[in-house]
Amino acid sequence: VAKEECGCLTVGVVTKPFGFEGRQRMRQAEAAIEELRKVVDTLIIVSNDKLLRIVPDNTPVMEAFLVADDILRQGVVGISEIIIKSGLVNVDFADVKSVMKDAGTALMG
Repeated sequence: VAKEECGCLTVGVVTKPFGFEGRQRMRQAEAAIEELRKVVDTLIIVSNDKLLRIVPDNTPVMEAFLVADDILRQGVVGISEIIIKSGLVNVDFADVKSVMKDAGTALMG
């Protein structure tokens, strides 16, 4: 909606379910991802199963979900900070928009 109606840069950030959540949950997620792709410029997809590689095997399920949430938060904050904070490389919103506009899918993790 925002992408088409006002030309806003739209970035979606989603996770794919953990394998232990089942095939039906994965099918639902993949269907939702396909729908979301239609309305965003860039869709960043994080694989929860890949995130499991960085946590110990005995990590409780709820803690694994918290790790996934934190990785998502870091990704969103990282993109925002590229735009609003000056650093070694001066990047402004126009630079980010030119890279992410109609860019399709990006994978994280």
